[in-house]
Amino acid sequence: MKQAIFLLLTLAVRFANAQSIADNAFTWLKMDNCLNISESGSEQVYSKVEKEPKILQYNQAGFQTFVSQLIEQMGLSSTDNGLIKLKLLFPLNGNLCLLEVGCKNISLNADQIAVLLRGLSSIGSIEYGQQRGVNKNCQGILYLTVEGGKLRKLRNVNFGFRE
Repeated sequence: MKQAIFLLLTLAVRFANAQSIADNAFTWLKMDNCLNISESGSEQVYSKVEKEPKILQYNQAGFQTFVSQLIEQMGLSSTDNGLIKLKLLFPLNGNLCLLEVGCKNISLNADQIAVLLRGLSSIGSIEYGQQRGVNKNCQGILYLTVEGGKLRKLRNVNFGFRE
């Protein structure tokens, strides 16, 4: 009986941590720097695939350091607290690309968004996501929790990192 309760609690905690925050909770800015494959009709963009895309340039810890440095370069104030949701495109034959920036309880100006845009688009070493063994254009989500103008937590969804 105790094992069953422990199992249920463990599953509940994992489920709660895996939940994404709905798009309507954010204020969105769509970037125009990416080739918008989904609107061109030439290739579908997959949100979830059998084999997730990977950023090969960094492992998890290295990527967190990289993003933390980007947040510092943005020059946020010590009173800035909130959540930034980034929609990333892992395109075939291209660098990582920032599709959209969502903000919840935090405001970013054009210069701050440009720092994110330049930093993330500099990542060129990626492994494509695959569906049924075929490389596909994929979308990943990156949640950045900002407290006191600093990165406090990073969570990636639908993509990974090198080991």
